[in-house]
Amino acid sequence: MPVVLAYHGCNFDTAQELLGGSPFQPSTQDYDWLGAGSYFWENDPVRAFQWAMEPRLKFDRPSVVGAVIELGNCLDLTTQSGIAAVKVAYEGFVALNQKNGTPVPKNVDPNPQTLGTDGTFPHFCQALFRFPAPQPAENMSKFLPPNLPIISPFRRILIP
Repeated sequence: MPVVLAYHGCNFDTAQELLGGSPFQPSTQDYDWLGAGSYFWENDPVRAFQWAMEPRLKFDRPSVVGAVIELGNCLDLTTQSGIAAVKVAYEGFVALNQKNGTPVPKNVDPNPQTLGTDGTFPHFCQALFRFPAPQPAENMSKFLPPNLPIISPFRRILIP
């Protein structure tokens, strides 16, 4: 199973709790791109610290905690098969919303001054990643596992 070294930006008090053995608490903020979870920067402690320094977070003592993460059954958005899995989920998500007459959520751009450098509340992305993975379409079966199981970690590249 692949293992990665990753870094979590947080406040000093949270870092001390984590180093003392407390579990990571999932973030549930509107700006969390993939929904509730614990977010890490793979192989980049400097970027984790930059994130912890964002004014919207109001951390009095920004800090970084390193972690060794076993990816296990990971949706790796840096691979073609990971991107294909998201495409299949996207198509199923949009089709289900259309069938139910439910509007598809949209990513919205609030006042960037209150949110930081990104400037987007990713409502669509959050909803998509909460959507259960459908069975892959016939033409995708060569790229995806036959029965997409529940996927815990996500691996993606974010360009700030």
